[in-house]
Amino acid sequence: MEKFMYVSPYMRITQGYLMGSHVGSYAIDDGGSDSGKDYIIAPYSGTVKQIYPQYENEVFYESDNPVEFADGTVDYATTMFLHQDSPMAYDMHVGKHYNQGEKIYIEGGRYKGKNGVFATHLHVEFARGKYQDWYKNSCGYYSLPNAKKPEDCCFIDDTYHILYNYGYNFKNVKDCEYKLGNYKTLYNMNVRRGASIDSGIKKVKELTEDGKRNATSYIPDDNAVYKKGTIFTAKVISKQGNYVWAKSPSGYICLKDNKMEYCKKL
Repeated sequence: MEKFMYVSPYMRITQGYLMGSHVGSYAIDDGGSDSGKDYIIAPYSGTVKQIYPQYENEVFYESDNPVEFADGTVDYATTMFLHQDSPMAYDMHVGKHYNQGEKIYIEGGRYKGKNGVFATHLHVEFARGKYQDWYKNSCGYYSLPNAKKPEDCCFIDDTYHILYNYGYNFKNVKDCEYKLGNYKTLYNMNVRRGASIDSGIKKVKELTEDGKRNATSYIPDDNAVYKKGTIFTAKVISKQGNYVWAKSPSGYICLKDNKMEYCKKL
C-alpha cells in the first residue's frame, strides 16, 4: 500500500490553512525552493478526474486505491492543485494516469484565466475519499469535501528539503516503521496463537496475569480479547502480507492491515 506523500520536493509553506484566503479550508500555499517555478510530484498513483482551465487550472486528482494517511487513516484520497500557468505541463488531461512520485504539475500564478497574476506558488488541498467536486464554504472560498489537515495526510522522507513547514509537524516515513516496544490498542483486539488472521484466538485462561487484567472477560474459557486502551509490549514484529503483528507476552496482536491501524506505538 502506498503512503500519501507530500507534493513538493521543496516544502516552503507561505500561507497556512484556516487563515487569509484559506479561511474555512485546509488548503495551504507552497512557494517551493524560490521565486521560480518548481515541479510538483504525484503524492500517490492516481488519475486526473477534473480540470478547470478557465479559472486557475484547478486539477482534481484521485488515488487508484486506498492509501495510508499520516494519521493512520486508510482510504482513497483526492488532491486539488491550483495556479499552474497555461499551457499545462506533463501531458495533463482528464483521465491521465500518474505513478507516485512522477512530475504532475508546476507552480504558477494563474488567476481567473490569466497567467502570472500571483507570485509563483502552489495552492493545494488534500481530502479523504474518492473525488467529489469542490464546493463554496461558508466563508465564500472553494474547498474539497472531507478535506483534512495536510500534516494528517502527507508523509515526507529524507529526500524532501524542508525550508519552512509553517509549524506543521509532518511525519517522516522512517519514523513509521513498526519497532519493538510498547503499544496501545485503539480497539478491542483478539489475542491470537500466531501471526495470522487464521490463527486461533487464545482463551482468557491462557493469558499472563497482566493480560487477564486487561481482557474484556474474566471467564477462563472465553476468547481472549484485549480491551481498547490496553498497553502491551511487542517482543517480536512480524509482517505477513498486508498484516503487521506484534508478539506480546500473552500472544499475537494485529497492529495494522491494509485497511487501518489497530494499535499505536508509545
